[in-house]
Amino acid sequence: MSNMGARVARMFRNVNLENRVHREISKEKPRAAPRHEADLSRSSGGSEAAETAELVSQKNAPLLGLLRSVYVESKDPAAAEVSPGHSLPFCVSGEGGCFS
Repeated sequence: MSNMGARVARMFRNVNLENRVHREISKEKPRAAPRHEADLSRSSGGSEAAETAELVSQKNAPLLGLLRSVYVESKDPAAAEVSPGHSLPFCVSGEGGCFS
C-alpha cells in the first residue's frame, strides 16, 4: 500500500511539470553589466609608476638606523603564574560556577 501512496505523491508533484520547465527556460536571462573602456591616458603615464616603484624599493637610511636601534625585551607573565601541580579552574557555561 505504501507504494501506491508514493505514486500518488509523485503524480501531484509532477503535475504541470513540463509547462513549469518551459516557462522557466523561456524567461529572459539577466544581462551582464556593461564593461567600461580602459582609460589609456592614465595607464600611459609609465614614468610616474616607475618613479613610485623606485621610491618604494629604495632603502631609507635614517629609518633603517632607527629600526636597528630598537630593542624589545618581553617576558610572559602568564607562564610565571601557572605552577606545574596546579590545575586550571573548570567552568561549565550555564551552571553558574567554576570548580577547581
